[in-house]
Amino acid sequence: MFLHLGRNVSVRVADVVSIHDIRLFAAPGAPGCDLLQRQRAAGSVIDAAREKQTKSLIITEKNIYLSAISPMTLMRRARQAYQYVRGNDA
Repeated sequence: MFLHLGRNVSVRVADVVSIHDIRLFAAPGAPGCDLLQRQRAAGSVIDAAREKQTKSLIITEKNIYLSAISPMTLMRRARQAYQYVRGNDA
């Protein structure tokens, strides 16, 4: 199952490590600011929000994604996809 992040960008639910509010990473001095800056410099940040306001940051093993979709909505979608897959395994 895939998690749609906006602007035709999707990731596999199984590849998602964590979903965060962008405020933890965007403001100078924020806990994750250095991580986001290092990953941007390395070319590992994919901006699915583009010109819209970024609301969430999604970490996978390979990349960091920025999305205009709220972290709560993304977590709900990921949970539904996971439950759908688990339900089909039973």
